[in-house]
Amino acid sequence: GAHEYSSPSMSSSGPSNVQVQSKIQKQDQDLEELSSGLLALKGVSQSINETLERQNEVLDQLETSADINNDKVKRVIRRAGRMNNGGKTGKTFKGWVTIGFNKDGKMYYLKAVNEKIGMEE
Repeated sequence: GAHEYSSPSMSSSGPSNVQVQSKIQKQDQDLEELSSGLLALKGVSQSINETLERQNEVLDQLETSADINNDKVKRVIRRAGRMNNGGKTGKTFKGWVTIGFNKDGKMYYLKAVNEKIGMEE
């Protein structure tokens, strides 16, 4: 006998052309939603990156400021040590030194030697 050839779309056991088109449309919709979600995620990621870059700049400035103030404190401590140990003149002074920061963040120290008080930056 003669065999008839039937394509899969014509076969009664396979999906119809309408079913295939429906699945393709559903996949296209899903891909559009996924694309939209990825674009939103990209925007959030870029925003986070910009925020982190700004925070890194602030931290760098803070680190520089802390280093500068640390150097100032070391100088003040050396001066206080020289003052209490006679310094260049060999005379020993009795007094005190207070180190602090003003509201602008600049370091200052107060020293009292023989009841005289001075302020230096």
